[in-house]
Amino acid sequence: MEEKIKIDHISSPLVSIIIPIYNGEHFIKRCLDSVISQSYINIEIICVINGCDDDSEEKVKNYKNIDHRIKIVTIDKNDLGLACNLGLELSRGEYISFIDIDDWVQENYIIKLLSGVNKGYKICKSNMELYDGVNKKSVYSNKREGKYSLLNLSWLLPCRQAAIYKKTLFQHISYLEDSYYEDLATWPLLLKQVEHIYYINDTIYTYNKTNSNSIMSMRSSKHLVLDKVFNHIFSNMCDTVNKEINILITSLFIQAFWSNNIYLIDSSKKNKEYLKRLKKVIKGKLIGYYYIVNTLDISNEQKEVMIKFYDNE
Repeated sequence: MEEKIKIDHISSPLVSIIIPIYNGEHFIKRCLDSVISQSYINIEIICVINGCDDDSEEKVKNYKNIDHRIKIVTIDKNDLGLACNLGLELSRGEYISFIDIDDWVQENYIIKLLSGVNKGYKICKSNMELYDGVNKKSVYSNKREGKYSLLNLSWLLPCRQAAIYKKTLFQHISYLEDSYYEDLATWPLLLKQVEHIYYINDTIYTYNKTNSNSIMSMRSSKHLVLDKVFNHIFSNMCDTVNKEINILITSLFIQAFWSNNIYLIDSSKKNKEYLKRLKKVIKGKLIGYYYIVNTLDISNEQKEVMIKFYDNE
């Protein structure tokens, strides 16, 4: 076990760890045990209990009684974007990190991430492992540790977890509320404020795939909200955004729509209206769309379908 470092408020800044909690009673012990045992101790732990109808709140209160760094806020609405925004509003730290209640982290999680931002970066991301109840598998393979430009980040998942952020990045942006894909809607807005991020290849975050209540475990028409997501992105971008961010946004759309959304769309009137709204939002704004599609390792027939979709109103 690593020694816990002594607090020095100059060299050891406060880190706010935000944990949104929705019906997480079965996961609280493993998650909070991993957080309160961090070898970096100058942290505050903000638990945002949103819309729970289980014993999550009572279980978190028990932890608060043994660790004064835990803060609890409760809201009636189950809204992950709102929970993240409320956590940010209440945070006092110079740096922000998000952990989902069904996940857990290694003891050196915060120290490792801080080592990246201490090199002069405002965002540090790490590798993470997926856990299916039996096996664990690293999300990223054959990636080197170091700095990455925005143009070389299309492989990195647009998720808030397994990362640390300078809090000032959130000064003028917020997570999308009342919608899925709140991470996707916010990720480009964070990146537009930096030139590079630092990546650590250590798997210090475990993403738990066994939670049946997880949004990512559910696949339904509720995920057909990319019109709202990309409208949020474009409405928060200015005309002077550099080309790298524009291309990254295009890559994110291709991944989100053609890898996930497309399989949920049928020929119903409701879904046709969704596609109409979506095309209106993205029309003329996906820089490099044709180039990226033509570089994909797919059949020419698939490429034609993707290009025709973007060409047709």
